Formats: sequence, C-alpha cells, structure tokens
Amino acid sequence: NGRSLSSGAWGAWSVAMASTVPSPRPALTASTSSWGRRGGFTLKTGLALGSASFLWIMAGFFHYDTKLPDAPAAVAGFRATTGLVVGLLFAICTLLLCTYKLNKQATIQMADELAERRHRAAQPGF
Repeated sequence: NGRSLSSGAWGAWSVAMASTVPSPRPALTASTSSWGRRGGFTLKTGLALGSASFLWIMAGFFHYDTKLPDAPAAVAGFRATTGLVVGLLFAICTLLLCTYKLNKQATIQMADELAERRHRAAQPGF
C-alpha cells in the first residue's frame, strides 16, 4: 500500500499524525461537535472518582480522618497509596501492555481502518 513505518524522514510519526489532519470545514465541525463539552465532563468525572477512590481507600484501610491528616495511620496510608498502589497499578499496566501485541502489521491495519473511517466521514450525506 506504499506506507512505511521505517525510521526514515517521516516514518511512524507521519502515520501516527495522519489522524490530526485539519478538517476541510473547521467552523462547521466546531459548531456541531460536542467533543469539547464531553471532554470537560469526562475530566471532572475522572478527577472526582479518583479523589473519592483515594479517600475510600484511606478511610477503609487506614482509618483516615480529615481532621487529623498528620496521624501515624494517615502518614502510613499516604506512603502506601503513593508507593505500593501506584507500583501495583504500574505492574498491571505493564503486564497488559506485554500481552497486547502491537507490531508493524497491527499498526498499519489500524492506520488503514482510521483512513477508511475518515474517508467515509468525508462523504456527503454521512
């Protein structure tokens, strides 16, 4: 198909950046898209759930009291959640990445599928 992921002048960067091609109708896309509104909601929801999860872990395992943030149990909780929990999550993500096979063929297939979607989306009446 003529595309290459070589480390030449453009290489994988050009394939990866193909999805950032500017829209031929940016004003229409911006006025009809709700991605910006959803992005703010998603970010706020993620931050709220992350904060709530942290406080649930601290309260459930370390008896955290917001009025006593310097209590020995709270300090132990801070150390555990910033060390052990983050390390555990990193290990889980590493295992998942090792099991997910992302090679040259898979990358080219994804690029082709994205190009096809962009082509279909650019068709009138889509």
